[in-house]
Formats: sequence, structure tokens, C-alpha cells
Amino acid sequence: MKKLFVLICVDVEPDRPEFGGKRYDYLGPQSWNGLSQAIPKFLQWRHNLQKNLGYETRLTWFFRADSQIEIIYGDAAFPLTAYDSVVDALLKEKDEVGWHVHTWRWNMKRGAWYQEIHGENWIVSCYKRGFLGLKRVGFSPTSFRAGWGFHNNVTIATLEELGIKVDLSAMPGIKNPGKENTSDGSLFNGFADWEKTPTYPYHPSKEDYQIPSNYHYELLEIPVTTFKKPLVSYLNQILPFRIFRGIKLAKPELTFSKYALSATCNPLLFKQGIQSVLKSLKQLEHGFLVTSFHADELLSKTLLDNLSNNIKKTISICEREKVDVKFLTATEAYNFLKSLHKNN
Repeated sequence: MKKLFVLICVDVEPDRPEFGGKRYDYLGPQSWNGLSQAIPKFLQWRHNLQKNLGYETRLTWFFRADSQIEIIYGDAAFPLTAYDSVVDALLKEKDEVGWHVHTWRWNMKRGAWYQEIHGENWIVSCYKRGFLGLKRVGFSPTSFRAGWGFHNNVTIATLEELGIKVDLSAMPGIKNPGKENTSDGSLFNGFADWEKTPTYPYHPSKEDYQIPSNYHYELLEIPVTTFKKPLVSYLNQILPFRIFRGIKLAKPELTFSKYALSATCNPLLFKQGIQSVLKSLKQLEHGFLVTSFHADELLSKTLLDNLSNNIKKTISICEREKVDVKFLTATEAYNFLKSLHKNN
């Protein structure tokens, strides 16, 4: 029986402005309601969901630890220490706690945060300060996700040096140019480049992080599921009326790149992601459905309902197609792939 492994990644960081968090031109303490309030409620909600589904889900929660967190709180591992009871609850549920970094750098002149993508020494320092903060509180992560999926050769080499085993940042076929956002106060954010990246897990080349090669790192890259947006997604943006009222099926920009599968997106769009992965299973014995969302999205009933419907949809479609579905954490997926390699 063919198998589909589902990896649900959650980025745990300060609440974003659209979810009640501070703007990016604010330097002080942040709002963490997604972590402190929504995650504990989610765990109880998941108990009921699993009871009804007859399936156990596994999630990997990627906690922020980097220069921005250290600058604001004096402790790069602040979310793990300040909310240790939540961390303990996640581990008790057999979920995984991984590491999440944003290269937010403060611009003194403009008084705002921006995404640093050029200053290599600063970026390495940002990563290492986060990692050392985690080590000081006794936490040794094996899995990682980069903010907005931003990587380059330097960041991948740094993860290898720090002993990270698996990264889930790649978005095959996607290149985001990054931009200033006047609505939230950020100077520049959103840059990522994965145009050349394959859809399957690979060891990144030491010469080009986007591709595999014989000259590669031990670090394993497991890409997020990406797929071509359906036509209705574009029509919903350009027509004078909305086909689906109140529903955004794609980003506001009319871009024709691929879509990185969000676990809380509209179920009509999520179904496209499932089908794209199942299509590849015609040639393979197993495949990966890798999706993500942010902890602050659990504050929204609509997005929580979407998450529930998307999990149910994944299971129902797999049962109909006679595909065995199993939810894994990032490191469980890594161990499975390593065992396959050994056996072969």
C-alpha cells in the first residue's frame, strides 16, 4: 500500500500585526497570545479531533530564537523559558519542538525592523546567538525552519556547523522578491529564492543550497509542498466581484508562481495541494505532504476551522485513493528517510 507522510510545521513567534501583535517599527516587548493562549486551547481541541478521526496527528513546533529575540528580551530562548509549561505540554503530546530564525535587524535611522539578507557576518551571528541561547537552557534542536523560507549558502553552512539534521524551509519553484510593507511598519521582508529546488528531500549542495549534488552537506532538506495555483485563484483577484465572498484564495499580488501549501488555507486550495502530491505517488511508494502555519493563526476561529477541515480532507482523500496516511514530526521523517538510505 502506498504511503503519504504528513508533516505539519508551526512557526511559533510573536503575534503578527494582523493578529493583534506589535508593528515592526516597535522595539519593545512583543505579544505572544498565539503561544500563551492559543496553543494550550489547540491541544484540547486536537484531543477531540483525534477521537473523532481515529488518527493521531503529530506537529513540529518551531520556536523563535535569534538576535531579535535576544535584543528585545536579553534571552534568545525567551519563548521557551517564559512559556516552559506550554513547551512541556507539547512534548508530553509527543510533538516535536524545533528551532525558528528570522533575520530581523533593527535600522536605527528609520526606527524599524527589516529582513537582513546581505550582511553575511551578521546573519551567522544571528543564527549562532539563537543557537547558544537554546543550548544555555538545555535545548538541542535537530529540526529547523527559516523565517519566510529565507536561506542562502551561508545559512545552510551554519546549520550544518551547528549540527541541525533536518530543515523544512525550501519552497520548490518559488522566488519571492521581498518588499517594504507600509501597513505593518517593516522596511523590507519576505525575500526567499527556491526557483531551482526539487520537490523531493535532498542533501543541499555545498556550492548551491537550492540543489542536490555529490558535494553536499549531511543536513537533509525536506521541501514544503508547492503546486500551481488553480485559475479560480487568479480570477478571484482580478474580477470586479468575488467568486467566493470573503475568501482569499491567493496572495493579493497577481503572481503566477507556485503556492506554498498553508495548513490553514481555504480547503478548496488545500485540496489542490493534496492532489498534486498524490499524483506523484503514481510513480513512487511513498510521498510527503509538508505544510505549515503560524501559532497566532490559532487565535482565528476561521483558520482553526480550515485546519480541521484540511486534516479531515487529507485523511478522507487518502482513504478513497487507498493510500495509507501517517502524521510525522520533522525528526521522525528524517529518521525514516535515513533508514531507507541505509537499507538501500
